[in-house]
Amino acid sequence: MTSFSHIVIFKIMKLPLIKVITFLMIGVLVLVSVTTFLYYHANQNSRATGDTVTLIFNPAASSAGTGHDFVTTIKAQPTSDMMIRGYVITVNFDKSKAQVKDIQYKLGVVSAGLGQDNSALSTINQNGTIKLQGEIQTATGASLPSGSATDIVTITFTSQSTSAFSVSADQSSSFYKINTDSSLATIPVTATATLAVNGGVTGSSGATGTPGNITLNLKLRFQGIFEKPADQYNSMAVHVKLGGLAPLADCGTGTFTSDDNGIWSGTVSCNATPGPGYIVYTKGPKHIQKKICDATPTESTVGPGTYHCSDGKITLAAGTNSLDFSGILQLTGDLPVSGRQDGAVTALDTSFIRNNLGSTDPAALAIGDVNLDGKIDTQDWSLVIAALSVRGDEE
Repeated sequence: MTSFSHIVIFKIMKLPLIKVITFLMIGVLVLVSVTTFLYYHANQNSRATGDTVTLIFNPAASSAGTGHDFVTTIKAQPTSDMMIRGYVITVNFDKSKAQVKDIQYKLGVVSAGLGQDNSALSTINQNGTIKLQGEIQTATGASLPSGSATDIVTITFTSQSTSAFSVSADQSSSFYKINTDSSLATIPVTATATLAVNGGVTGSSGATGTPGNITLNLKLRFQGIFEKPADQYNSMAVHVKLGGLAPLADCGTGTFTSDDNGIWSGTVSCNATPGPGYIVYTKGPKHIQKKICDATPTESTVGPGTYHCSDGKITLAAGTNSLDFSGILQLTGDLPVSGRQDGAVTALDTSFIRNNLGSTDPAALAIGDVNLDGKIDTQDWSLVIAALSVRGDEE
């Protein structure tokens, strides 16, 4: 019996040449179209969205004698609110100066067979590398808000030395965002984050000069926050820069936490030349940038935000510098409404508060709950309106 394929070939051979060529071209076009369609959809899940994630060690610096433990938590803050399905973070450390004692996943659980946890401590300490790979097992994923830094993994190390060294979270790390069509997008990490131990190097790997030669331990006070907020809100990512006589130095973002009196403490590291004449610029995640020229600034009790300055009077030394800025208020109002701050209090910010009055939705709170009391209300509205007297970032 003649097969179907033989019949088709026989009939094609009897067609005029021009028809055969046309038939073949149509087939090729169909094949290319199908291949392109499949390739496009197969790669949708790995397409970048323009978002990035900043990794932060909290604390950013530790001291530990030989045989003593030190603990740090890796936190993540994206450029816009997102739901994530998982993450991969590579942590490197000097195995001759520290050993990993404990790993606790705070967001999601370890990916079985892929990520490393306490069952792999022997391998981790032999290699000096931890591959943290976590996954979110709920149907909706996990929220990663832009308004604060979220705990990802807590690691306990045991120091093997009193000499200086660093622990780093590699820039090759990434997060997996859930798109609106339920596909996944790979979100890159902006830069390598580092933890300084016993005076080791800290700061971003992308910085120039001597990384982390100046460490700032800062105390800040934020408008509308008079006491320690609830634990889930007691973390704030603050961006710090140095200016004045020297060229502007970006110190990156530090994680700040509050005490019972509403005084927020945190640490950042800067690449700058020690000396006098410095200005410190601080900017919270929902705040106007504050320009600070004095080591212990104060302001009038007439109203918040009355402190202003022009020339830098802060002297910074190599190593650790403790500066108490809690005598002035960091004004709120520059909200991350569109996923990022625009440097000013505008109608976009006030409209967001007005349109979300009474809301307790986590995504809305990450943007508009400026006094961190777990709801968006008239207090938040009043605080943002008060900031209109300054309106823009201080330069």
